[in-house]
Amino acid sequence: MTRDFNRLNIRVFFFACSCFLAHIIYTNSVVLSASPSWFPASFSATGHDVQEKIKEIRRSLNRIKPFKVSFVQQVSSEKNANMPVDLEESGEILFKNDQQLKWTYLEPDYKVFLLEGDDYQFYDEDNEQLIIGKIKDRSQQWIWQLLFADDIFRYARWDEARKSIHIKNDRDSIDMEIIINSDSLPVKVVQTDLSGARMVYYFKDYCQRIIIPEDAFRLQVPEGVDIVRQYQDEDENEQKKEKK
Repeated sequence: MTRDFNRLNIRVFFFACSCFLAHIIYTNSVVLSASPSWFPASFSATGHDVQEKIKEIRRSLNRIKPFKVSFVQQVSSEKNANMPVDLEESGEILFKNDQQLKWTYLEPDYKVFLLEGDDYQFYDEDNEQLIIGKIKDRSQQWIWQLLFADDIFRYARWDEARKSIHIKNDRDSIDMEIIINSDSLPVKVVQTDLSGARMVYYFKDYCQRIIIPEDAFRLQVPEGVDIVRQYQDEDENEQKKEKK
């Protein structure tokens, strides 16, 4: 896997997710900068419907935790849904609570994103690299966290025909659609960013109220791995690098 795709994966995590219900207690106010007029006619005309749907999703996710779910992630460099997929990966997500999340890529390359509180680790086995940092204000851009943000009702709309929630906030470059199943659980998420990249996630096989091993959130990496300490208030060109 190329380093370009590695950087793209990091951007996927910090664009509007990549993590499952991650860091939900760090919700900051977001003011919608775009007029509601951009919403298609198929969306609900009132905010009541979307509020009720989001509450249903919250109840469903809280009811089944701790849980595990399988995912397939597809990344395209163009917004067009008919464009070929540049990268497809799959694995599983382990969600314990609002402070602990583990996102594991199993195919085609092994990678792990581990979130505990405000701290994250991203291990890329193929590139022999471990990135360590803090989420801070980036938590406002995580798709699952957005479902729990109090201000989501300002810029979300419910589409009854598609059984989906469309979230759009131009100021924070958030544009995503969350499609749910009959149990009010997310089964597909489509995200686009300002560069035109399109990320699609498919979720299936929710395993409810699982027993999580004590060492599930211990990240073991081999000797000699490059460690990059990446913090939001640091310039990207001044990242601290070291060897484990």
